[in-house]
Amino acid sequence: MHQIKSSRKQVYHYLFEFLMLFLAVTAGFFADNLREANVEHHRELKYMHTLAEDLKGDINEIDRIRPLRIAREDSIESLISLLIKKDRDKYANDIYRLVKSTEGYESFIRNDRTIQQLKSAAGMRLIKEEVASEIMKYDNYIISEVDWNNHTEASRIDYYKQLRFELFDVQGLMSKNMQSVLLPASPTIINKVAGALYQAKRISETCRESGDTAKAKANNLLATIAQKYHIH
Repeated sequence: MHQIKSSRKQVYHYLFEFLMLFLAVTAGFFADNLREANVEHHRELKYMHTLAEDLKGDINEIDRIRPLRIAREDSIESLISLLIKKDRDKYANDIYRLVKSTEGYESFIRNDRTIQQLKSAAGMRLIKEEVASEIMKYDNYIISEVDWNNHTEASRIDYYKQLRFELFDVQGLMSKNMQSVLLPASPTIINKVAGALYQAKRISETCRESGDTAKAKANNLLATIAQKYHIH
């Protein structure tokens, strides 16, 4: 009888030790999961803060470039109207001034540091579904529309800059003081240069419109971030 009681005590002791060990392992498991969840939540919030900064920078850049594009488009239109005049030589100084004022251009290049981190580090899995969806919409639009339009604009500007030397004297383009003189040119050359300018104006308008759409999408994404993460 004594041996039976002793055996029972040993069984209860082993069961108790097993239970304590099980509880300790389980508690450790949950503690590790909780710690990992806290770390990932911290990363998630950090991503959202930097993404909000990127988006605000993008919006500011779009707003800065927009009036510059409008002014350049107006100058291109004035330049075209002077080039197609029969007495265009009388306006040579104005034409050269407009050529110089329309040579440069600025494209909207978004800040994609956070989105690239989210994509390369599999960070999207950390982000709330609604926010992740808006991020992908914004990213896809920039790649498919804005970047594509920027590439097209660069090509058209390069074409115009090469073509213009058939009409404009390179010394006149480089000089600040010498009298501007248009090179002798056939109606075909005039039409090519004016056409290249027209194409440059149209793609600038397209880039401006895609910038406006990108701004709207950036604002939508910022609003979603503010709603889901209370980040303003």
